[in-house]
Amino acid sequence: MKILFVNKDAYYSKNRVEMLQENGFEVIFRQNASEVFEVFGGPKESWPDILVMDNFLPPGNTEQVNASNTLDFIRTGKVIYEIIREKQITTPTLIYTTERDGYEELCELCKNDSRLTVVYECATNSTNTITIMAELKKFAQSLKTPA
Repeated sequence: MKILFVNKDAYYSKNRVEMLQENGFEVIFRQNASEVFEVFGGPKESWPDILVMDNFLPPGNTEQVNASNTLDFIRTGKVIYEIIREKQITTPTLIYTTERDGYEELCELCKNDSRLTVVYECATNSTNTITIMAELKKFAQSLKTPA
């Protein structure tokens, strides 16, 4: 299964990417919104099976994401999610966040989209990585199970 993993900090993400790879996932790593749009702008067969991203991301080189529509980039993941869904891209998406209000807002979106899941990070980096991995495995399994 191919994952597009998006986080602004390559150093911080190194352990998460390695853990995903050790668990059998093929990982594409990107750092901002424009890089996500580039991936989904390519051929459909090159798209990831799952998009995993931080909610707090820089825009990169795109005008679709800006300080005003993301609360100074605190909710960029939500805006990326909304843009790709508007384009009829239904790739399952896991968004993680440390912001409580952002988490609750994302949870509201989950009520109408079974292909979206959200993880609230409130512990240490290693605990968060384990939590995200557990949620990702559960989410990936749910995608394999017929509805």
